[in-house]
Amino acid sequence: MNNLLERRFAARYPEMLLNQAGPRSNVFGFECLDGWADLIEGLLRLLKRYSDVNRQEIRISQAKEKFGQLRIYSSGGDEIVDRAIDIVELVSGGICECCGRPGRNSVFEGWMQTRCASHFGRPISDPIEPAGCDEEYANVFAGTLALLLGFFKSEAVHWVQRECRGLGWEKPAELLATTRGCKEVYTLLRRLELGVGI
Repeated sequence: MNNLLERRFAARYPEMLLNQAGPRSNVFGFECLDGWADLIEGLLRLLKRYSDVNRQEIRISQAKEKFGQLRIYSSGGDEIVDRAIDIVELVSGGICECCGRPGRNSVFEGWMQTRCASHFGRPISDPIEPAGCDEEYANVFAGTLALLLGFFKSEAVHWVQRECRGLGWEKPAELLATTRGCKEVYTLLRRLELGVGI
């Protein structure tokens, strides 16, 4: 991840990001490309709020790409934090790790990667345009994830992986890769919460 994004996260969430580079360095290192930055931002916003409300000390020790998906390692949280991270990891499989646009997880030359059509098959060493910062996506994703975890509790991870009639038989995890999709999932959950039929 580019240094500016890493510094932004370090400045916004210093208490959550454990520094792996040593005590003298103050920038947490992300071992992934920039396309997942908004997804990570949404997760960190949710975890910060959750940590503040529940007086939990949540620490992220590592964030990296593994098998074409984001992997986040944490300590100090509870099962809600674990579920939130599990959902973020699933959603990352539908977001291009290079640019943040919708993508798909596939194998290229023996390596799993999640890429959009524009970036599929391009090696990491190729120059990639920097991903923009989508504050709206981060906010909507964090809000939708909070509602999803509160509504489905221990079943949240399973629910996002199943096709949903109320979402046109799409999987919520796939819809959560875009702002529009997050809004659709949020609207469905609010309707269910209020007892409005679909």
